[in-house]
Amino acid sequence: MNIPKDGSLRFFSAPEHIQLKQNFSGKTLIVKNYISSLYQITFQLTTSPSRIWKELFMELWNSDIIRNAAVLETVAWIFNNQILINKVNVELSEDKIKTLVSSAIEQTNVQIKIRF
Repeated sequence: MNIPKDGSLRFFSAPEHIQLKQNFSGKTLIVKNYISSLYQITFQLTTSPSRIWKELFMELWNSDIIRNAAVLETVAWIFNNQILINKVNVELSEDKIKTLVSSAIEQTNVQIKIRF
């Protein structure tokens, strides 16, 4: 509990714990261009994350912890309770991307707990 100088009380909510939905329903869209075929996958989350959670996820997704040469070109967006991974090379399997997204989500949850 934090008591400011004006005497009012402020309570901080417990950190959120977000996961991929158990019934995975990733939507896949294949986009073909003159160079290669790319696709995008949408992942459903258990709840809509906060702005801070989204920022941490994006930092982790763009960091060297999650990224490797195979996924360097991917782009991630978070909106409502969904994560969209775009520009995925067809050489990467959906399972590999799902594993990377799950890992980033768990690491984001850990970072949120540490901050609170």
